[in-house]
Amino acid sequence: MVKRIFGTSLLLVLAAAACSSAPSTSGGGGGNGGVAPNNGGVAYPQPQVAGATFKTQDACTLLTSSEATTAIGRPADDGTPAGDNNHSCTWGPSDGFFGLDSVEVTITDLTSYADADHPGSAAGITVKEVSGIGDAAYYTESGFVVLLEVKKGGQALEITVMRPNATTAQLEDAEKTVAQLVLSRV
Repeated sequence: MVKRIFGTSLLLVLAAAACSSAPSTSGGGGGNGGVAPNNGGVAYPQPQVAGATFKTQDACTLLTSSEATTAIGRPADDGTPAGDNNHSCTWGPSDGFFGLDSVEVTITDLTSYADADHPGSAAGITVKEVSGIGDAAYYTESGFVVLLEVKKGGQALEITVMRPNATTAQLEDAEKTVAQLVLSRV
């Protein structure tokens, strides 16, 4: 549990540093401007886009523990939903040993994708395009964290594989493989 909180917190800090503006609260529907509060009281845009949604909005149904095991290089659990809307799921080690090794898949809207949809570098963060995945994709790299964002139709996916001893190339390969599996199911 501690490693998931740390991993999620680290990703949130990096994502906040990478964004130059607050997330949009438009779109999505619902009485709160399309924004759903998570368990921490922070509001995030709903990932549903009218007429262009994935077949499922439950991220934990998009990857098996066996596939997560391959991605992190050690036995993985069945996945745990993050937040209160099941749009994000984290698979961590199931072998009883502490570690940061994990896979996280998040279904999101195009707002967060568009916020950083341009290759380049800034303040220790590198953004580069990726070909052959979805309609468009890019990696965002900072330190030992690599985030793959994939646009497909009116939605997007964020995929992060955490393996502290892996190279950037190994993380990119693992994330691309996970993305291809997930996209075959949405």
